[in-house]
Amino acid sequence: MNKKITLLAAMILCFMSYAMAQEITITGQVKDQQGLPLPGVSVRVKGTNLGASTESNGAFQLKAKADAILTFSFIGFKTIEEPVNNRTTINISLSEDNNKLNEVIVVGYGTTTKKDLTTAVVSVSSKDLENQPITNPLQAIQGRAAGVQVTSQSGKPGAGVAISIRGNTSITASNSPLYVIDGVVSRDASFINANDIESMTILKDASAAAIYGSSGANGVVLITTKKGSASKLQIGFNAFTGFSNFWRSQDVLNRDQYISLMTELGYTTFGGNLNTDWQKETFGTGTQNQYQASISGGIKGGQYYFSAGYQQDKGVVAPAKLDRITANFNGSQSITKWLKLTGNAVLTSSKSIDVGDNSSVSRGGVILGALTTPPTIGIFEPNGQYTTIPNAGGWDNPLALAFGSDNKTKNLRFIGAFSAQANINKDLYFKSSISTNVNRSDYSYYTDNFLTTYGRQERGVERANETRDYVWLNENILNYT
Repeated sequence: MNKKITLLAAMILCFMSYAMAQEITITGQVKDQQGLPLPGVSVRVKGTNLGASTESNGAFQLKAKADAILTFSFIGFKTIEEPVNNRTTINISLSEDNNKLNEVIVVGYGTTTKKDLTTAVVSVSSKDLENQPITNPLQAIQGRAAGVQVTSQSGKPGAGVAISIRGNTSITASNSPLYVIDGVVSRDASFINANDIESMTILKDASAAAIYGSSGANGVVLITTKKGSASKLQIGFNAFTGFSNFWRSQDVLNRDQYISLMTELGYTTFGGNLNTDWQKETFGTGTQNQYQASISGGIKGGQYYFSAGYQQDKGVVAPAKLDRITANFNGSQSITKWLKLTGNAVLTSSKSIDVGDNSSVSRGGVILGALTTPPTIGIFEPNGQYTTIPNAGGWDNPLALAFGSDNKTKNLRFIGAFSAQANINKDLYFKSSISTNVNRSDYSYYTDNFLTTYGRQERGVERANETRDYVWLNENILNYT
């Protein structure tokens, strides 16, 4: 008798498992709290790529397993998850997400809430920037803002990115947007530590960027750095370490194949009899290290935030490297009921070693040279000079192009602003601010007259270039609302 009961229970469980694993057709309707249908609501099966959207009457239909979970999401409404539980009809009521609708968005002429926003604006918050292996904060915009194209100019450490908002507007002139960092205008924002950014707002249309005139013709990116809060003292520390390698090497000729090909072409000299793997010699393991410490809090009538960070990025092609030290301060203090002082500053010092990538084979094409240099030669000649490619007019091997010269850049960036706001009454205030943007860059290049073919031909090369930019701006605003 017990065996029969056990067998029956097992059959029931098997039948239930089979039934739950079968797909069923689910229909339903999605409404708001007032009972009105919501069109365009995303209905997805959790953990899969299956989904559907509600029609104009809020109705939807899709297939899912009987034990699946459906996720309902719509802009301005709270996302909810609803278990199917073997039901074929599911009706849902979504409630408004007031936090998202009341989210403060920074725009060119001040701030506003998302629900009152009428211009084409996209905002990227600090949550989108957290725990990303990037040395350039502008890389975080990629894939997060519709109509904004972010293109990496190179994979080298410290290489910039090109940002285009709603397409290019010029063939010869720059298509880069204008950057406004805590109210300070800049043509670059790559020097900021991504961990110091509270939000990035992209003004995409003419009405949103109109306050900046022709300077904002290519769009405007407003960057707001983190500020302190009136809560208790907060101390933070972030650390990141990452590695990078080439995905795969390319198939090239080995020694015997190269000699056979050159013999067939009529050559009798091959440079040597070695079998050097130039891809292995040229490409290594790149590393990224980021460290940042911050302290923030508030005192009576004021708030403060300070951080310091260090970033190091070593490329897969040595000796390419970027070392960057950053510091950021943001604070405000109410002196009286009608007078408030605000100050902020960003300081960045960086040193980089550059390696030419594919400018040309003979003058810096390290990557292309690793693919085209014959395997029959080694790295150095017996006299200590770098080897040259045979039958090619004195072109150097890729390691000579990478290590045969010193190509360094030092950069110091500082932006800061100080403002005082006097509240005349509840509807009228006067604000005066002074800001500065300093850019100091030193570039140096040196090649001796012995190691490389290029250096011997030119009898040594040395170049140096200095750039000094200083911008001061004073703004006085009388505002009545």
